[in-house]
Amino acid sequence: MTSDLGVFIAGGKTGVLLLHDLGGAAAELRPLAQAMARAGYTVSCPQLGSHLAGSVASGPNGPGLWLSEAEQALARLKARCDGVVVLGCAYGGMLGLELARQNASAVQALVLVEPRAWIPAISGRVATAFARRIPQVWLARLLTSVQRVVAGPRPAFGATNGAVVPADKLTNEIALLLDSAHSALASVTQPVLLVERQGAKIAGLDSSILLQLQLGGRVECVTVDEGVHVGAGERLLDSISERSQRFVAAVFEDIETRRGNELRRQRVAARSNAA
Repeated sequence: MTSDLGVFIAGGKTGVLLLHDLGGAAAELRPLAQAMARAGYTVSCPQLGSHLAGSVASGPNGPGLWLSEAEQALARLKARCDGVVVLGCAYGGMLGLELARQNASAVQALVLVEPRAWIPAISGRVATAFARRIPQVWLARLLTSVQRVVAGPRPAFGATNGAVVPADKLTNEIALLLDSAHSALASVTQPVLLVERQGAKIAGLDSSILLQLQLGGRVECVTVDEGVHVGAGERLLDSISERSQRFVAAVFEDIETRRGNELRRQRVAARSNAA
């Protein structure tokens, strides 16, 4: 069951489903949820997985649970809205791709902020070299074996505000999700906006090239420079929110245009048949 630590803000008839990084917390995306809500969207950010009140809860965790929770949140949002856009961050973006593939009629578009197509704790440049040749779950098993041999701390990943799930606790589950998402990329035909930070591209963590090549629909990509000066975080948030809003507006405008064209075509065909 999805935790009540999630974020929900009622708004207009277009819904935005936010998916936080796996191992993180919904509260981390509250500022982004508020920024999208100010633009008139209904926003839902469910709490995914076992991160509850600063501790790892007992019970199963993994791709099936994450997807089930995301689907429940999507169904609730769809019941209130005419259309839904999935906005996923990091590994939440890869979960969003799997969600869109399995619920194609309910998801009109996706915004992926720094999607991660590789398993955690593997260098982006190394993962890029092997990802198209070796299943991520194989790399996860190799990484787990190495971690058992090499002593040292188990760093948390992904989250910046209170996440306590260590990378080695979720590595195998994330790898299973990534392998499933990789196999499904060509089936995702909804419009996709990829948002990457300049720093991620420099570090070799950019997954946008793989996604642009393999996704089945229209893909747009934008790079934002977060900078290092005071206020850079707020400006980065504003850039992501503003660019996402422009993309969503364009997607639904295109949907309305195609819907109108189809209605006109049907009217013309009906008049022709009557004649």
